[in-house]
Amino acid sequence: MQDLRTRRRLPHIQVNGNVLRVYAGITLLCGSIGSSVVQYGILHAQDLSGAQLQSMMAADPSVMLTATWAVVLRLLGGLAVPVLAFLLTERFMKSQNDGRELLWLLALAVISEVPYDMAMGGSLFDLSRQSLMCSLVISFIMLYGLRMFAASRAVQLLIVLAAALWGSLFRADFALGLVALTAVFYILRDSPGKRLVWSGVIGLVLYVTAPLSNLVIKNYDGQAGSSWSRDLFGCLYPAHLLILAAIVAWLR
Repeated sequence: MQDLRTRRRLPHIQVNGNVLRVYAGITLLCGSIGSSVVQYGILHAQDLSGAQLQSMMAADPSVMLTATWAVVLRLLGGLAVPVLAFLLTERFMKSQNDGRELLWLLALAVISEVPYDMAMGGSLFDLSRQSLMCSLVISFIMLYGLRMFAASRAVQLLIVLAAALWGSLFRADFALGLVALTAVFYILRDSPGKRLVWSGVIGLVLYVTAPLSNLVIKNYDGQAGSSWSRDLFGCLYPAHLLILAAIVAWLR
């Protein structure tokens, strides 16, 4: 038997910010398709009660299969949340102009709102829920507070709770997860082991599949990637929502 100590180890693959953004983009797209095209466009889930949907699934196997695909796609979407929180934290720590970064996120949040409402509910403007960009804005503002009160863990905890409350009030997508994970990645930035453990626990509780993304994050090489790719990634969010909104409109 070959000595285990002499076996060649698998190569250690490092990833930079560009790779993380591609990973987050693909998984986020899967989640968006599950929520908009499958749930709203095909199943019309927002127009049905839970009992009605269960009755339809019991009566028609094709409806059950479609609902299963919606769940699978949304679980894939959960993989994006830790990576988005990690990228946001890295961008904040390495930014040379925090105000400009915040304005950029605010602009994307405003631009994304109508496409988001159209893709997820078919209306031009709906205040009952907000897009992922709103969660990122809240998380970024939270990071200001965490840095300002770095000497007090008690105050930092209050800031995190306040950010989570604002995300819940706005009913922004992935708000609780993004706030909690962003706080973990920032506060424990000098303790990689603890950071991965806590982010894994939070991800497991909130999104089940999210801890798998730690396998990608732990191989981050510290290189943020090109600035144009960060801006392109931000612009692709409202763009993909517009495409999904067109598909949903055609289906309905």
